[in-house]
Amino acid sequence: MGMNEVIAGLDIGTSKVSIVVGEIGKGDGLQVTGVGTSLCTGMEKGMIVDMDNTSGAIASALKKAEYMSNKKIAGVYVNISSRHVRFVRSRGTVGIPGHDGVITHEHVYEVTEETKKPEMTPDSKILDILPVQYIVDGYGKIADPVGMEGSRLELEADVLVASTTIINTIERCVKNAGLEVKGLILEPLADASAVLTKDEMEQGCVLVNVGAGKTELGIFQKGLLKYVKYIPVGGDHISNDLSVGLNINFKLAEEIKRKYGLWDSDLDNDGTTDVSYLNYNQSYDADIDKQPYDIDIDRAREIMLARVQEMFAIIKHEIKGSGYGDNVGSRVVLTGGGLAMLQGAVQVGEEVLGQTPRIGKSKFIGATSPIYSLAVGLVKYIYENTYKRESSDFQGRVTGRRYRRRRSKKAPVFVNKIKQVLSDFF
Repeated sequence: MGMNEVIAGLDIGTSKVSIVVGEIGKGDGLQVTGVGTSLCTGMEKGMIVDMDNTSGAIASALKKAEYMSNKKIAGVYVNISSRHVRFVRSRGTVGIPGHDGVITHEHVYEVTEETKKPEMTPDSKILDILPVQYIVDGYGKIADPVGMEGSRLELEADVLVASTTIINTIERCVKNAGLEVKGLILEPLADASAVLTKDEMEQGCVLVNVGAGKTELGIFQKGLLKYVKYIPVGGDHISNDLSVGLNINFKLAEEIKRKYGLWDSDLDNDGTTDVSYLNYNQSYDADIDKQPYDIDIDRAREIMLARVQEMFAIIKHEIKGSGYGDNVGSRVVLTGGGLAMLQGAVQVGEEVLGQTPRIGKSKFIGATSPIYSLAVGLVKYIYENTYKRESSDFQGRVTGRRYRRRRSKKAPVFVNKIKQVLSDFF
């Protein structure tokens, strides 16, 4: 890959589509040079249900990202929900020829290719290979065998596979927006690249991305992704509860949720507040617009609290059921726009989970909001695991599969630097 080329990440979400453009420049490492976002209603619970709406949203976000970055984007890396991905454990083996038996990157590539032969259904396709351990002459738990001596190299890996129907739908939708899908990345892996620390990855933690319509849970330990879970509950459920409980529009419920959260703020003496000034009223019919909204915020918070408590209870249940709860349950990182941005959610999480969740944010200046952790993570994941020479501490670390793509390239060192961001995006 040449200098000043780009990596573009596309996050297709339930409520919005986001594109982040990362540029690899000489001496400056990875920079985010463009972002674009657009409202989207064509995705539900990790599945595209309206091709035209989703493609239109992608095209709109693309136009903004290209304008800001001053780059023409041809291909993107796209998120895929754990709902659609299966982990298949596989093993590959290669012999090491030569009198010295030194293992090279080429041998790692060859053994990685050997793991791509698990038992699969005809309608499945391999998305990625995640190394679990390398084994040299029977000695296992090796993270990087390059430079070691031996006569036999084995790789135990998790092969990520998904339905060709799901993959083809995503690719066709993105193609309709004028883009090529360069790869699909499992959401917890991308999120981890953006928001988890090396210590959290190694010592173990639970990463929870609560979006608008779903929750993606990933458990990491010793630098590896150990467990994933798709939960069909997200931030929109809080707004739906408010809409029904207060007999108000969904858009107004969204605004109340964002503005007032779960904690006290300035209210009238009777515990109500006039919210007729909120921007979302502009989309209502004229008769409704003319009437002031006197909302009982205390009641609104009761409704929100009940749902948030339930969401954390589900998360706690899934952590316990994973079998890793005793080792990683004390470290929970919360990201995404469905819960992490809700005022008071961390305190509720502490009460339900028994420890305080950390809000996971990207370290890119100007792109620190949890709302955009996945879009940023897509870019950083590809940079760390494909173009950066230094070994990555994240699963999907430099393997022979990626080595052939970049073995003659000298990758720059990563720095967190942003040239420019759109204020209304962040």
